[in-house]
Amino acid sequence: MIDNGQVLEAHKRLMELETTRDDLLLQLHRTTSERIDSKHPVNHYFINMMEISDKLANHLWWFILQRALNVVQSDPTQLVTALRVIEREEKSDKKALDREKQTGFLPPGRPKRWRKKCLDTLEKATVERFESQPQTDDTIWLAVYLERVKRIIVDDLTTVKRLFVPCFPPSYNILICTSICTTDAFKIW
Repeated sequence: MIDNGQVLEAHKRLMELETTRDDLLLQLHRTTSERIDSKHPVNHYFINMMEISDKLANHLWWFILQRALNVVQSDPTQLVTALRVIEREEKSDKKALDREKQTGFLPPGRPKRWRKKCLDTLEKATVERFESQPQTDDTIWLAVYLERVKRIIVDDLTTVKRLFVPCFPPSYNILICTSICTTDAFKIW
């Protein structure tokens, strides 16, 4: 499903598996005093689920968010889908942390903190976009470089304002985050 672009369906099924695993582990946590580690049969049974979760995360980070400026122009539904998955994971993290306060049990791999990873990936992509601009050997390379960067910044901020803002939940403050990322890119330069 992930390879075929059915990200929401893949995530839905993954969440069903995680819920089943977490419910089983919670019951074991309540009934036994022994530590439930990664070698426990229940964890071992669901080991492939963690690999699928990692594959889904990599798909979101590298195929959608790393290329978000291009994706939002060609197929914004991919970006919206990725953000919906990230928001679902954030809700699952909150639920898991609330459950930990009540029971002392935190499911393996939680919290995932995918929202932070999303914003970090967007920031990294922004910085790489500026760092990857070619430099020439002629004496006016700095003027050429700055002119190219200026054009890219204006184009990118226009894209963010026009296309990103409608795709992202308001709580992300994506226009503000993008401005900060752009400023950070200049600090590195």
